[in-house]
Amino acid sequence: MRKNNTHRAGTPRALIGFTPALCRAPSPLRPPRAGWWGLARHFHYLPELAAAFFWCLPAGGGRALPFFYFFPFLTLLLLDRAFRDDARCAAKYGAAWVQYCKAVPYRMIPYVF
Repeated sequence: MRKNNTHRAGTPRALIGFTPALCRAPSPLRPPRAGWWGLARHFHYLPELAAAFFWCLPAGGGRALPFFYFFPFLTLLLLDRAFRDDARCAAKYGAAWVQYCKAVPYRMIPYVF
């Protein structure tokens, strides 16, 4: 319920002692700029990639076959999804998404991509 209060209310309520930063736009829909989403727009894909890499390590044993799950499959899948999510959010949020992209310029890896 706090999520709904944060996104739909005129002024966001404090969560655990701090008020979350939101993009200001005339639309009632505003993407958040606090927490992980303040570092990169799709930062939540990075821990998933790290988990996949570490799941492949024990099965690797010097062979490349187990790592096909990590690199060609999951990495390319999540990169494509990040671009598609950006396009969908641009259509959904409009001017607020442009403002959010200026405030958070990185897609997945802060200061890299």
